[in-house]
This record gives sequence, structure tokens and C-alpha cells, in this order.
Amino acid sequence: TSPSAPPGQASPAMKVKEIKNGRLAMMSFLGMVSQYAVTGTSPLEGLKAHMANPTQVNIFTSSVGNEFVAAIIFCSIAPCYFVLQEQISDGSDDEFRPIPW
Repeated sequence: TSPSAPPGQASPAMKVKEIKNGRLAMMSFLGMVSQYAVTGTSPLEGLKAHMANPTQVNIFTSSVGNEFVAAIIFCSIAPCYFVLQEQISDGSDDEFRPIPW
């Protein structure tokens, strides 16, 4: 928090909230920049186009739709792989290394 914060708002809980808010803002900005890079439209133009035709203007119908679906599938399967690896391990391996090198 800043030194000019009102009294009572410089608590550790407020510092955590401010950090989380900053992270959310950074992710939002990354989304806006990515949208412009893919579609060439601003966030408001993209929202207007999506609201006018939501079935044809969305992430799945964009130029990176297939890559997005592949990333979602990977992110869904990866945790299952690690849990399965932990369950079938006999415990003799001290450190699990998903990449052998």
C-alpha cells in the first residue's frame, strides 16, 4: 500500500488484496493485448461483435481457436498425469521428474 493510504488500510490483509488486484489487472491487460494481436480489434469492438453474433465470434472460431482448444485439453489432462504418476509410484524414487533430463 502507498504511504498516503487512509489510516487502517495499511494492514497486511490490504497488502495481499492490492497484490491480487494488481495481478488481475496484469492478466486483464495481457488478454486485451492478445485479443488485439489475434483479431486486430479493440476489446470494446470485440465485445460488440461478440454480442451481435456470439456463435460465430468467439475464441473457438478465431484464428487461434484450435490452439486454444489444445491448450485447454493439455491443462485438463496434465494434472491427471501427475496424480497417476504419484499413485503408481512405488515410493523408491525420491524425486519425480516428468522430463528425464
